[in-house]
Amino acid sequence: MPNTLPELITPRTLAARWGLSEKTLERWRMTGNGPTFLKLGSRVLYRMDDVSAHEALRTRRCDPPPLNGSTLKYGFDHEGGPQWQTSDTSPTRSSRSFGRL
Repeated sequence: MPNTLPELITPRTLAARWGLSEKTLERWRMTGNGPTFLKLGSRVLYRMDDVSAHEALRTRRCDPPPLNGSTLKYGFDHEGGPQWQTSDTSPTRSSRSFGRL
């Protein structure tokens, strides 16, 4: 059975792939926002499997608004994920509105 090593890329390669600076990736490593990384001595590397998994988690779709005239509200579900809610009520003017209806 052949021993296959994971494909590894440098922060410079990942920054170029995503159009970010290496400094942004460094900040993400410190705050835990970016993909999982390897730290070998002073060298940082990313496994392509981890990069692909992170991209999959960050993939979003924007749903078009409904065409039936209902209003759309954007919020978050109980797990913190995005959620659209529609209501069939027409918009009402309140004292807090900032523009014309």
